[in-house]
Amino acid sequence: MKTRKKHLAHWLTLAVLGISLSACVSTQAKSQSADTQSKLSPTDTPSQLSPEENAAQFAAQSQRLHAMLPELRKQQPTGDFLVSETGISKLLHAASLGAEGETLTQIRRFIGDKPIVQVNDSIYTNANLVYFADQRAINKSYIKALSDFVIEKTIKAMNAKITKLTKGLVEGDLSSELAKEPVILVNVMAFEGKWLSPFRVANTKNKTFNARCGAQTQVGKVPTMHTRLKTHYIASEGIHAVSVPFVKGYHLLLAMSKDKTASATAASDWLLRNKGKHINYLLGNSRERVDLALPKLALTSGFNLVPVMRALGVTDLFSQRRANLSKISGSPLYVSQFKQDAKLIVNEKGAKAAAVTKMVLSTPSLPRRPVAFHVDHPFAFAIVRADNPRQIVLAGEINSLGICKP
Repeated sequence: MKTRKKHLAHWLTLAVLGISLSACVSTQAKSQSADTQSKLSPTDTPSQLSPEENAAQFAAQSQRLHAMLPELRKQQPTGDFLVSETGISKLLHAASLGAEGETLTQIRRFIGDKPIVQVNDSIYTNANLVYFADQRAINKSYIKALSDFVIEKTIKAMNAKITKLTKGLVEGDLSSELAKEPVILVNVMAFEGKWLSPFRVANTKNKTFNARCGAQTQVGKVPTMHTRLKTHYIASEGIHAVSVPFVKGYHLLLAMSKDKTASATAASDWLLRNKGKHINYLLGNSRERVDLALPKLALTSGFNLVPVMRALGVTDLFSQRRANLSKISGSPLYVSQFKQDAKLIVNEKGAKAAAVTKMVLSTPSLPRRPVAFHVDHPFAFAIVRADNPRQIVLAGEINSLGICKP
């Protein structure tokens, strides 16, 4: 293949950045640090999946992300955002373990029957935490089902664990007022990758960035790193994309339109549609020499995931009247909060990222709508003695109430 130099001077979507960090994990990433193992329950890694299972899980995750993006964009007017799909799917699966009926059907329709396999190694970690206001009120079978969740006894302890696991990138900020809520589920994702070939600090300069501001384009200067490397590169359908490798098989994937005035929407759709086929193509493509200019980043974003899930068909879980989480507790429950906060830092050494996904299960505050029982047509009746000995005192049928003439 003929060698070509591609200058990537303007770039993509921050959503895709978040996706790439959480989704494009090499099957070579196997090691687990002792520090991580001391905090987390053992979990599977992609190396334990068959090739077919690995491909199916990645395709399903790509589809879910592709479906979520239009709703996520509505909450980010600046157009910059990060999302950890793994945390969202993990907590939805945790809720499904206590769900029945239509509530369970809706969740499974979105995430499938099998939980997403979580990765824990020296680069990328996932921790699952749970808090119970009164553990005695929770069904033992549900607690047992949360086998990879660590029980935190207080909100303060949960906040401290979140801050520690993310190394302060995302602070634990659960309000002490949530202590009365029956169940709180949390997923904590942390990523810290070093570039396979670090950027030279001396090469970082203020460079032009063509920002997309709503329907308008504005030009500004941002600190931009620069290097030349041989790496994966593809171009098709007006989009071109490159892989920037970290150590131990992780990659930052960057995709953008060849039209500098275009938003990042088309680039995200291109990466994720058709079950993430372009990601697979990019990682499997031959390497080319690339002249890369990449802005330094220090970004945060947050989402209320309830409207996102409702738009995608998961509705009953968030309804005080319709939620069926009867396998969790004898008392009615529904999900009152489902949120995610994320942060990403990209510099000459590598990238750090963290995302904290939180799900709060509450007791409905609205009285349940009474069942309608209007005796306005023929009925049977019985007067019964309920105590021992139980007896039927009188029984009969009512069909006319004197309305019918003999």
